[in-house]
Amino acid sequence: MKRFRLLLAGTVGLLTLGLGSCLKAPNYPVTPEISVDDTSVVLRHYASGGTQPIDSVFITIRFQDGDGDLGLSSAESAVSPYAYPSRFNNNYFIEPYIKQPNGTFVPLTSLMPARTVAGAYNSRFEHIATTSENHSAPIKGTLTRVYAFAYQSLYRPGEEARFQISIADRALHESNTVITNSVVFPK
Repeated sequence: MKRFRLLLAGTVGLLTLGLGSCLKAPNYPVTPEISVDDTSVVLRHYASGGTQPIDSVFITIRFQDGDGDLGLSSAESAVSPYAYPSRFNNNYFIEPYIKQPNGTFVPLTSLMPARTVAGAYNSRFEHIATTSENHSAPIKGTLTRVYAFAYQSLYRPGEEARFQISIADRALHESNTVITNSVVFPK
């Protein structure tokens, strides 16, 4: 019986080593790559009486990065090269587009220059993976951001919009740019 246990333990150990050596870390480029996963619009009302309802657009993107340096902390965003007014004070870049009667999509900033400016909807996301200066590893996953605004403040009911998205890593590598599927704001 003792010999059987020893043989079983040895077999399991060899299998574990054998399978572990077959697994290799993915080889992604150090420049982040993204793709659109999902886009949806939700009309939300706050529970307390009398408050204005909020429209929210939920945008989910898939990402992969070869060295895992995605995300920016508040402390990092206060120093160069990320400090304001640098474009990289944010790392999630979003540009809304509105569908026109002729079927083309135009940037919201060109339609409402007095109410919105380029980059107004950019934001920052925190570190996605735990990496240090001495260690980096490829990462892959999804990132969901919520773009919220007062009901009908920017978009009219029934209006169709889509969003242009890109992200940047801490080495200032900017990803490819993607455009979400269209969403229609509730009536």
